Amino acid sequence: MGVAVTSSSPAVAARCAFARAGVGAAASQNVTDPRLGPRLLELIHGGLGAQAAVNQVVAEAGANAAFRQLVAVDSSGGAGLFTGARALGTHAMAHGAECAAAGNLLANTGVPAAMVATFAAEPTLHLAERLLLALEAGLVAGGEAGPVKSAGLLVVDRLPWPLVDLRCDWAEAPVSRLAEIWEIYKPQMNDYVTRALDPQRPYWPCSPHSPHGDRHDHANPNWGDAHLWAVWHGRQPFEWYRGAFHRFCSEFGFQSFPEPKTVAAYTAPGDHNITSYVMEHHQRSAIGNTVILQYMLAWYRLPKDFEMTLWLSQILQGMAMKYAVEHWRRNRPRCMGALYWQLNDCWPVASWASIDSLHRWKALQYMARQFFAPLLVSGLEDAAKKTVEIHVTSDLMKPAAATVRWTLTTAAGKPLAAGSRKVRAAARSTRRVETLNLSEHVAKHGERDLILWLELSQGREVVSRNLVTLARPKHLELRDPQIAAKVSASGKDGAFEVTLKAKHPALWTWLELKDADARLSDNFVHLRPGESVTITVHPAKGLSRAELARRLRVRSLVDTFVS
Repeated sequence: MGVAVTSSSPAVAARCAFARAGVGAAASQNVTDPRLGPRLLELIHGGLGAQAAVNQVVAEAGANAAFRQLVAVDSSGGAGLFTGARALGTHAMAHGAECAAAGNLLANTGVPAAMVATFAAEPTLHLAERLLLALEAGLVAGGEAGPVKSAGLLVVDRLPWPLVDLRCDWAEAPVSRLAEIWEIYKPQMNDYVTRALDPQRPYWPCSPHSPHGDRHDHANPNWGDAHLWAVWHGRQPFEWYRGAFHRFCSEFGFQSFPEPKTVAAYTAPGDHNITSYVMEHHQRSAIGNTVILQYMLAWYRLPKDFEMTLWLSQILQGMAMKYAVEHWRRNRPRCMGALYWQLNDCWPVASWASIDSLHRWKALQYMARQFFAPLLVSGLEDAAKKTVEIHVTSDLMKPAAATVRWTLTTAAGKPLAAGSRKVRAAARSTRRVETLNLSEHVAKHGERDLILWLELSQGREVVSRNLVTLARPKHLELRDPQIAAKVSASGKDGAFEVTLKAKHPALWTWLELKDADARLSDNFVHLRPGESVTITVHPAKGLSRAELARRLRVRSLVDTFVS
């Protein structure tokens, strides 16, 4: 419950606004008597309804009641109103569901009704915001006949003290100033309650948030949580992330398009261009399609058609988030958290989501399971020094024994060098386990003809795989990988296993079923010659092995630009 009030006289809230949690709210105005507000609340607390309490106070006031204007709302939503015969100037009253408004010295009699209508129109907002909107609506409707100079906002809720008690006691535009004060106070409001009730409880009032010094200094890398948008909105390169050492990045992201089946649900064939009206209409960001293309051309070759533009945008999105998350995980315990924006969509659009509106996983959703793996192997390349640092990061709560294996091949898949190292990853730790100097291989083959494959295993189980290049993917000398796919029944729940092999490296290899959906155990994987990857496929509807094999399409990065 609460009260909002404004007047041409100073300090109006101190004299006119009263409220008690669980009881009601009251205002005593016109020729004010500050004793009447508390008396109204006392009577309501004693069992009277709002109007009965107003009537009782009027009776007790005797002849002086002619100078008073009273408003009350009780905890059940009932309203009580009274305006004495000697009220000043034009005066009026109005009430609605769980609210009431009154005024004197008004520009016109419609002001209270406008306030009630505005209050009723915004039932989902915080009560303080509804009261402020009502106050502003009163001014728009004409307000007081002269300029107002003070305003106040009072809200109570369960506690024995006001949740909100804000005042502007003398100003040229007090209602606007009161709204500004509310915006400053709002993010701290619950913090003050928590600190009062339990000062030892950790509390994080909002995100982003800087718990030390200037609360607006939320991008400070030394404390708090940060929202980082230099990549995407700031159009900084992905490498920018590697210079960011924030303690917890609670929002960062990159856009992609949904897959072709999802896009087909809201487009006609004539719309299949990312600059078409329909494709731009289904875009959450005004700069979105342009930014996707700019980054895409920085990292990958121009896709050959509309379909491949959609798929490649997803690989690009996953690459951006991988760059960020692996960097922050390599820098624990300084960097201890990363939440990318966003998980899913509720409408069919190009967006930052990793799951589209039809629940189809984008490349990022699959890649996130890799770069957020509890045990992670990652590589930090330095193209200038021709080196790659191999890091092992563990989020496990106990030590883990594992083996790191690395293999250097040409872009055609010819092995050049290999090595392995047993590691013991401490609980919740990260460490650099090896630094590879590739200078000789670069001198002989060039950066564009080298791919470093990383693998982390525990026993016979590979728990993390990764891939590192010194050149950007668009410059790699890739060739047709000649992927072979073998489909076999898995023997449970109508699922199948698809085993993939490639003669040459197949980067970001993905499976798709024509005119059918499926849940996949993995996707957008890298295939190294001489090794196989098996993906379990759970079709959304029952399919025979022959039917699944007929619908199955397997593509990789090369397919995005080679016809």
